[in-house]
Amino acid sequence: VAQAQDGRQKVYAIGGSVFALMEDAGGGIWASCRNGVFKVSGGGAERQPGLVSPLDTSWNVLSGDASGRLWVVDSTGLKQVRDGGARMMVPNSSPAGSILTALAGRGGEIWLGTSNGLFRLGRAGGADPHPLAGVKGPVVSLLEDRDGNLWAGTWGHGLYRVAGGTVERWSGGDGLPDDFVRTLAEDSEGNLWIGMRSGGLGRWQQPRLVPYGTPEGLQGNYATTAVMDPSGVLWLGTWRGGLYKQSGGRLDPQQTPLPVSRFTVRAMAFDRTGRP
Repeated sequence: VAQAQDGRQKVYAIGGSVFALMEDAGGGIWASCRNGVFKVSGGGAERQPGLVSPLDTSWNVLSGDASGRLWVVDSTGLKQVRDGGARMMVPNSSPAGSILTALAGRGGEIWLGTSNGLFRLGRAGGADPHPLAGVKGPVVSLLEDRDGNLWAGTWGHGLYRVAGGTVERWSGGDGLPDDFVRTLAEDSEGNLWIGMRSGGLGRWQQPRLVPYGTPEGLQGNYATTAVMDPSGVLWLGTWRGGLYKQSGGRLDPQQTPLPVSRFTVRAMAFDRTGRP
């Protein structure tokens, strides 16, 4: 994990690839990686008990709710973390299938993207996961937009939107550059940003998608993570194609700890001061 400090980068050696990063309500940074789940605070990184690494196909595996609870997807299932303890909520052996991503919704529900599709848990994670018909798995990325619509990115079936009980889908036949969607983000103007395996990054305002890929200056077309910083600026991480920051209509390359050809940005988060 690399943190920007005064124009330089401080690296925390937690070992292995990092799958997800997020800041909790207390300002701590959580990192899910191949060696388990760590909390970065006070200048150090501490492994968290009761949590292990996620499946290799799980990237977006950390989410926090309004009550301060952290929801973690690891290789055994979905766990709720509170007051230093981890509690199993939905094991991967359930009918929902292998859990690949989780999102704590603003209404208190917990959304699960799994190998079998999209599922919903009630408030605080109670009861069994309820399947949402019409969304095919694997679901690997979830986003709730400012209008309360739920977006689900899939690995091979394109993009879904769930709005008012209606499910809509967009795929290659509808103009989506790639049906393998890795990451989703929304900017302050309500634009949806879609990161894809081979389609680069797309800014979507229905019904038009504006592409950002190698023709627009990126060094690679595999968009691995798209994140808005506290000031509303888009940052894009790629698979061995560099790290970028939006500036006007451009995506400007940023410094990375290793040469771009050897470095993949799989996850990003910002602390309270806006540092990545």
